[in-house]
Amino acid sequence: MPGEDNNSTQGKYENYFLRSFCAFIIICITFVHFEPSWVVLDDIRFYHLVEGVGRFAIPAFFMVSGYFLFSKDGHSERRLGKKLLHIVYLIIFIKVLYFIIDLIWLGCGIEHWHDGVVDWEYVLSDTITAEWNTMPVWFAYCLALVYAFHWILYKKNLSFKYAMYIGLAFVIVDMLLCEVLLFFGVTSIFGLSTVGLGEITYPFIGMLFFSLGYYIHRYRDEIDSKFSNESLILLFIAGFLLSVFEFMFLYTYYRNGVGSANLTFGSLFLAFSLFLGSFRLKENQLRNRSMEFMGRELLPWMYGLYMASILVTRTFIMPAIPIDDQAILDLIGLICSIALDIGISYLWWSFLKMIVTSRKKAVKQ
Repeated sequence: MPGEDNNSTQGKYENYFLRSFCAFIIICITFVHFEPSWVVLDDIRFYHLVEGVGRFAIPAFFMVSGYFLFSKDGHSERRLGKKLLHIVYLIIFIKVLYFIIDLIWLGCGIEHWHDGVVDWEYVLSDTITAEWNTMPVWFAYCLALVYAFHWILYKKNLSFKYAMYIGLAFVIVDMLLCEVLLFFGVTSIFGLSTVGLGEITYPFIGMLFFSLGYYIHRYRDEIDSKFSNESLILLFIAGFLLSVFEFMFLYTYYRNGVGSANLTFGSLFLAFSLFLGSFRLKENQLRNRSMEFMGRELLPWMYGLYMASILVTRTFIMPAIPIDDQAILDLIGLICSIALDIGISYLWWSFLKMIVTSRKKAVKQ
């Protein structure tokens, strides 16, 4: 790594579990945004609880991305520019896909396009910003920002720790505005929503967790030796209980339209304990080849397509199922959405792989 010594106690160890973990998180994200009607308590639905307790997913995603950036010989770091370009391709894919869906399917209609009803402001909004139907793109934007900043640091021969310090500042501001102030009943500052202000800083928290994942991988043995199995288990339990408590307390603000924290103290404990705890697994322990494959090859496409899969399921599949029980219907719809997401992602991945293989053969000839 430029600007730093390359001494590390990192051994030859492939953390296969993290691949499966990422695939599992994508499935959970599909569950949350499918919004099944199952009620846990009063007006709290099960997906509300999963979303509240699952706030660790985004920090964990960034940490995993940083983890896989590290390489002992520096080859992965040298590919930062290419990795950034791949994320840009994903953003273009997501925006084009949902823009087409929006034009043809969600009320605009292609005839409105021809008639000049669709104005330039709409085009800019739908192709650049993250609306409800294109919400998968927001994380891709954030990840691209993180990769771009680390690429600049790499090119300037600067330490990635600068990104960590900047990210830490944003995490502190975000949690202060979106959670700490809410605990004291403060919902606005100078007439501006504290949660709204916090959401502006949220995309930048990835700076901290990405760098953290990178350095945890680089100094895995030193960091891992400082935590016993018991301490990680206690940290996980504390994180889970704290996440439930924070969700229950903040849900009142969410229900009243104030908004709620997108990053909680419990989520930090959960993300760290799960991430570091994964190193305690033996290299071939708890391996699931299918989940690993999804986490390694299909992950970007599953993330880009999950909203489209939900849309297809709720629009075409569920209305055709002759079941009156909404809970059962939601279960079937959820399974269909997940299966569609995986299936379409696999077909798209196979198509791209076929194109790449054909080009390689053409070059050799």
